[in-house]
Amino acid sequence: DKLAPSNLREVVKAIILADPTRLAAEIQAESGKDSLAYAEWIAKSDSWGGFIDLHILSEYLGVQISAICIRTLRVESFPNEAKGDARIFVLFDGIHYDCIVTAGSPKVGVFSANDDLTVSKAVAIALELQEQKQFTDTANFTLQCQHCFKLLTGEADAQKHAKETGHFNFQEAPKK
Repeated sequence: DKLAPSNLREVVKAIILADPTRLAAEIQAESGKDSLAYAEWIAKSDSWGGFIDLHILSEYLGVQISAICIRTLRVESFPNEAKGDARIFVLFDGIHYDCIVTAGSPKVGVFSANDDLTVSKAVAIALELQEQKQFTDTANFTLQCQHCFKLLTGEADAQKHAKETGHFNFQEAPKK
């Protein structure tokens, strides 16, 4: 299955390695890694990509990928202007991306890039999830270190703690 996550990871890796300088600044800004390190990292099954990967996969698949942030309802499209008539929607919950598909059978996940009604429906789904608090605010969520049980606020705080202590196992916890 060419759309299996492991295969898509390999596609992203191969495209980055084919021209490591093309997206080097974007990769550095988003991940803090150089292109070669990112290419190796994204191929791992426990790595989760972001905008860089959406950008690369939109080109590879020949579709516009519109990511909707559940927390902010912001829609970010890759590329910004569709080059064809195909669009995929993904919902971002702060950690993971999930594809929007139609109900029923067969499930359809590719829509017209020119269909504004579908954009409105996709944002409405995100709004419903937002109202249900189905997102993670990675800048402000509370994490607990599972090594020393210290409570930390946000991803940056957890990364700092990991760097200082070598602790790397965190779990989301109720607010401090």
